[in-house]
Amino acid sequence: MSEGSPIRDIGSKILSGILSPSQERQAVAQTQVAVRAGLNYELAPNYGTVQLRQGFEPDPWTLNVDSGGEANAESLGGECVGTATAAPDVRLQYSTNGSSRLTIAATSDGDVGLVINLPDGRWICDDDSGGDLDPMVQLSSARAGQYDIWVSTVDGDDESATLLITEREDF
Repeated sequence: MSEGSPIRDIGSKILSGILSPSQERQAVAQTQVAVRAGLNYELAPNYGTVQLRQGFEPDPWTLNVDSGGEANAESLGGECVGTATAAPDVRLQYSTNGSSRLTIAATSDGDVGLVINLPDGRWICDDDSGGDLDPMVQLSSARAGQYDIWVSTVDGDDESATLLITEREDF
């Protein structure tokens, strides 16, 4: 393992006291799998970093991205599907005074998925929860911190997609 690798530095992402020891082990294990799959949250994001504060406007925040890549997101298991680039598509630096509702979604004419590395080091994914083959992750108590977001392609064809981030309840 090289100095500065995601596996070595995962401890800096885990927020002391928030995760149980078993959740911390899960976060480290998931990061090891992600690195083997080719996903690396330490790389510069393809479409840059966005800083959003609780109550941000406009809501939803949107960005057009291209999905897909060579990294196998399915290696993470669960709802993780398709392929993505090694670097995250977007890095979200989210500021909140406490836990707030946050939804991250993508829309596309094709079949895309979401892979997200949370501020506590855990990984979550989704495929199709937003309907019409669109992914959506709803975090009912999102914490402040860094969210690394990948838009994966499910059917092997890279797709144009719109990434959306919102706090709205009616989304």
